[in-house]
Amino acid sequence: MQFYHTVMTINKYLNRIKLLDQLIRQQNTGTPKELALKLGLGERQVYNLIEELKEMGTPVQYSRCLKTYYYEHPVKLNINFYVEHVEC
Repeated sequence: MQFYHTVMTINKYLNRIKLLDQLIRQQNTGTPKELALKLGLGERQVYNLIEELKEMGTPVQYSRCLKTYYYEHPVKLNINFYVEHVEC
């Protein structure tokens, strides 16, 4: 049961990162507060996710004029998680 819970937690996290990436690509994040609502998170958690993306090397910036996060130059974020069953 613990394994299932861990997989679901990881899957939920990855789905949030993928949605965040999509919103950044579309330059449709809104303010950090609006983004928090879109992702179902607190504003502090949004800042943490953005920081994690930056630590991965993504060139994430925020435009106060446009009120959205954006990538300084095109990047491809490729994140996957799966369980593969193997025969012993």
